[in-house]
Amino acid sequence: MAKTAAPRKKGPNLIVMAGLAVVLLAVALPQVLILFFGMLPTWVAIFLIDRSKEKYASFCVGGLNFCGTLPYVLDSWFGTNTPVAAFKILTNAFSLLVMYGSAALGWVIFMVVPPVVAVFLQVLNERRVQQLRSEQKKLVDDWGEEVTDTADAQKASSDGETPSAPEAPAA
Repeated sequence: MAKTAAPRKKGPNLIVMAGLAVVLLAVALPQVLILFFGMLPTWVAIFLIDRSKEKYASFCVGGLNFCGTLPYVLDSWFGTNTPVAAFKILTNAFSLLVMYGSAALGWVIFMVVPPVVAVFLQVLNERRVQQLRSEQKKLVDDWGEEVTDTADAQKASSDGETPSAPEAPAA
């Protein structure tokens, strides 16, 4: 009998991830430091706060947090590429304000946008109901009040008959 191979685990291999981390730390330590400390609000959102399956808060906070951190990563990459320069960036109050302020803006967007969209959708739905009621009124004016009478339709459906449609008005 032939042996079957054990099914492989999905996801990245732990050894590959560890090797990649070592190479990244060796090549780009200042950028890794800036990204790690600059993206702390994102790590908090991912691992502590956002427990939902969809991770909408993490995407919103993480996207804006990354946008606030990226200029300093690029400054470090194309400027003085040393850990001392990275720590100067991380101890500068203005750079931390930009990084963490952009994450705070992500939280504001996450909190404000869903209620605004809900109100917008409610207004659209109410408008659609008004349109359908005006169309219903036109149908009643054209076809008569019997198109709104549901008692005959319910009685016919309980008897197993199909209700007859009203005749078209003479043109």
